[in-house]
Amino acid sequence: MGNLLHGHSWNYTEVNVVQGEGEVREPNEAVTAATDATGLIGIVAPKVTKELYLGPLSAGASIWNDPSTKNITINLLGLTDVFGPSLAVTGAANDVFDYGVNNSTPGPQKVYGSDQLQFSLPTQSSACDAAGLPSC
Repeated sequence: MGNLLHGHSWNYTEVNVVQGEGEVREPNEAVTAATDATGLIGIVAPKVTKELYLGPLSAGASIWNDPSTKNITINLLGLTDVFGPSLAVTGAANDVFDYGVNNSTPGPQKVYGSDQLQFSLPTQSSACDAAGLPSC
C-alpha cells in the first residue's frame, strides 16, 4: 500500500548495496598445522592435554585463525569428550585435503571472461552421439 501512496508500483523495492572495506584473510597454514597436531595429540595423550588445557587453547587459536562457521562449530563440538577424538581426526584430514586441493596446481589459474565463452544449443545428432546411438 505504501508504494502506491508514493507513486510506485506494488512490487517496487529499493536495494542499497554497501561494499565493505575489510579484507579477506586466509588462514595461516602454520597455525592450522599446529592446532591439528594438538588435536591429534589429545587422542594419544588425553590426560596431559587436559592438564595443560590444550583443547581450549587450540580451539581458540583455530577459531581466531579461521573464523568460518564450519570451523567454529567443529572446534566447539571438539571440546566435548563425545566428539573430540573423531573431530580431531576429521578436522586434520579435512585440512590436509584442503591444502592438497588448493595447492595441487602450481602457477596462476586461467580465468575465462564472459566474452570468451560461446553459447550454442545442442543438436539432435550430438545428443545421439553422446548416448552412443547412431546419428538421429
